Amino acid sequence: MTAPDGRSGDDREELNRARCDTPDGRSGDGRGELNQGRRDTPGGRVVPTVRVQEAAFDLAAESAALAAGRVDIGALASFVGLCRADDGLAALVLEHYPGMTERAITGIAEQACARWPLTGCTVIHRHGRLEPGAPIVLVLTASSHRAAALESCAFLIDWLKTRAPFWKREEFAGGDARWVEAKAEDDAAAARWEPGRA
Repeated sequence: MTAPDGRSGDDREELNRARCDTPDGRSGDGRGELNQGRRDTPGGRVVPTVRVQEAAFDLAAESAALAAGRVDIGALASFVGLCRADDGLAALVLEHYPGMTERAITGIAEQACARWPLTGCTVIHRHGRLEPGAPIVLVLTASSHRAAALESCAFLIDWLKTRAPFWKREEFAGGDARWVEAKAEDDAAAARWEPGRA
């Protein structure tokens, strides 16, 4: 299978190295403990932390980990997406292809790191069965200045909504279920970030 970015979907070893190795060669366990989306690579390039997981995340802990020991961060923008109980929704089920999804999200996060002067970036997206009120996605962007942190966070939210390869099924209290279709307003929000758009 080919991922949205055109790469084939089964070189997980390379993906894990890209996500988890630190400049001193240590490897993480796929959850980003060693690489906290920081600008510590040679040349100052930010390597975003990307995790796709079933477990809930802790906004305060993730923010603290990104900013720990840092004096170059002047702004930290965050977004947490929650599962809503629209139309009697009992649960939202998110499915994905491991490896392909992480690679696609990493590509999106790397675009944000290239377009704005970020000093850190963390993206965590959950999968599995989520009930109303449960957190679904976390985006953290850090920069020396607020404009870059806020704009890059908005970019990531818009592009994750339309370009991250998740399949979403809504389950309702009465037992009905339906797959979630793409929405024109989400596509329009993402389109504003296309190169050449004002």
